[in-house]
Amino acid sequence: MKSNLSILVIDDDKFHLDILVSKLKSLKYSNLRLANSFSEATNSLMESMPDIIITDYYLDHNKTALDIFKNVNMNYPTPIIIISSYFNHEVLNQIQEIHPIDFLSKNVSEFELDKTIMLSCNKLEKIAKNTPLHEFVLVKTGKFLKKITINNIEYISVYGKYLKIISDGSPYLVRSSLNDFAAKLPENFIKIHQSYIINIDFVQSINVDENIVSVKTAQIPFAQAFKKMLLSKYYIP
Repeated sequence: MKSNLSILVIDDDKFHLDILVSKLKSLKYSNLRLANSFSEATNSLMESMPDIIITDYYLDHNKTALDIFKNVNMNYPTPIIIISSYFNHEVLNQIQEIHPIDFLSKNVSEFELDKTIMLSCNKLEKIAKNTPLHEFVLVKTGKFLKKITINNIEYISVYGKYLKIISDGSPYLVRSSLNDFAAKLPENFIKIHQSYIINIDFVQSINVDENIVSVKTAQIPFAQAFKKMLLSKYYIP
């Protein structure tokens, strides 16, 4: 798990950045992305969203972790761990505005750092599983968040570590497991394969001999295990 966990580490102080990275590597976290300035951090976030962000509170050019928070995709929240060498009540009050998973001192021990990261992952998974989707989702595309209406989603497929959402003929990538995403969708979405969810409203035909569902823009295989459920629910002899 540690080797697959993507962590963006942000600190404008190269000395402290190197120390933190050394601790993370010692703990076997190897998928690290480093940012030594606010601009490097924002550029990294535009490229792709990490699993976890660990950031110093005070950054260069009068920026803080609050500004980093504004660049995070809020529909699929990324855990933020704040690290600072100086905390007071004013800073703590400001930090609470972004509801970080935790905030730690820069001299944090490896054990405490490891514990915080693992608890962050567990907490986020529970939040994600219990949060239903509403009428739309926001998906990060470059510098922007694209609004996708749930009922316009044609189908969803597994795409490596991501899910590929097909909506209005265009693909969008989100980081989630298929089962977790399926649990949040309305009843017109059906999981028909270990790698596919379809919106039944877009189904045009079902080939029961070849186990293929034709939707608006694709032909999708369905597993034999889902065949009986699919036909019993929608087939009228």
